[in-house]
Amino acid sequence: INYYLEDSQEIDKVVDIFIRTNAGGTRLSFSDLLLSMATAGWKTIDARKEIHDLVDDINKLGFSFDKDFVLKCLLVLFSRNIRFKIENFHADNIETFEANWQKVRQAVTVAVRTIKSLGFNSQTLRSHNALIPVVYYLFHKTYSGQFETAVGYKDDRKRIAKYLHIVLLTRLFGKQADSVLMALRDVLQNDKSG
Repeated sequence: INYYLEDSQEIDKVVDIFIRTNAGGTRLSFSDLLLSMATAGWKTIDARKEIHDLVDDINKLGFSFDKDFVLKCLLVLFSRNIRFKIENFHADNIETFEANWQKVRQAVTVAVRTIKSLGFNSQTLRSHNALIPVVYYLFHKTYSGQFETAVGYKDDRKRIAKYLHIVLLTRLFGKQADSVLMALRDVLQNDKSG
C-alpha cells in the first residue's frame, strides 16, 4: 500500500481526497457533497428533495439538467465567488439560498419554459451554463403572468433568443465558463433597463 501524509487542513483538499478514496464505493461527486452541505444547512426545507424535484420538473420539458446546474444558479445569484468550492457554501450563503428558494425555483422553471417556447431542447441547448444568465435576469425582473407566452414580454423573449443563439453559436461557454458567467452577471447587475 502506498500512502503519503497530507499536512494541509484545507477543506477542499480533504473533500478531494474523500472523493478519490471513495471511488470504489458509491460514486459521489463534489456537487453531491455540496448538496449535502445545503441539505444540512436548510432548516425548514429539504434541499435535496427540492433540488431533485426541480431538476425532474424541468427535465420533463425535454431537457437534461442536473443538480450541478441548480447549484451553479444559486451561486451566481447569491455568491460573490461562483466556483464550486466548499467555502462558497458557508452558513450565510446556505441561509440565503433557503430564504430565496421559491423565487429561484420559479425563475429556473420560467427560464426553461421560455427557452422551450423558443424552440430549444436538450439537443439544441449545448451549454446549460448559457441559461444561467437568463435565470439571473428572470430572478431580478418584475413580471406577472406567463412570461413565456404573454405579449408584454415579447421583446424580452426576442432578446433571450438572440442572446442564446449568439452564445451557443460562438461557444462562449467553453473552458472559462465561470469567468464568462461572472462577466455576464456584472453586465446584468449594471443594466438598469430590466
